[in-house]
Amino acid sequence: MKKLLLVLTLLTFSFAYGQDASTLNVNLKEGKIKKDGIISEGLGIYNVRKKGKVYQGKKSLRLQMTSSIQKFANIKNSNYKILNEDLIGGERKVITITFELRDKQSGNLLLSKKEAIKELKDLKELLDLGILSKTEFDEKALYLKKIILK
Repeated sequence: MKKLLLVLTLLTFSFAYGQDASTLNVNLKEGKIKKDGIISEGLGIYNVRKKGKVYQGKKSLRLQMTSSIQKFANIKNSNYKILNEDLIGGERKVITITFELRDKQSGNLLLSKKEAIKELKDLKELLDLGILSKTEFDEKALYLKKIILK
């Protein structure tokens, strides 16, 4: 009887204090949500969505979000540019900001290894079709190879 009570108690605690989506810190990959709500859409494009507090102003909410974006860009050693901003009004405003990250040194879009491999394959196909010259291919492939070999 004591063992049964112990098992039931442990099961209750495991369900009550288990890890759910709100406490999970997922690494940033294409389509995955980071802790601060940043989602990678691929090819250097990201989204962040935030719901404000009751009657929080748009400027205040936007300032919080751009601060998160700036921290994220600094971690990635890149610059950001806001591409789009959507606002859903009401007592609790929801803002979605779409932005791109570019490498500070080269100015190229920040790509993952997977995206760089796909882009390199696409460039090779264009080279084989005669759409790109060998020098154009080599120029673009140099940057992609650096990403892949990191």
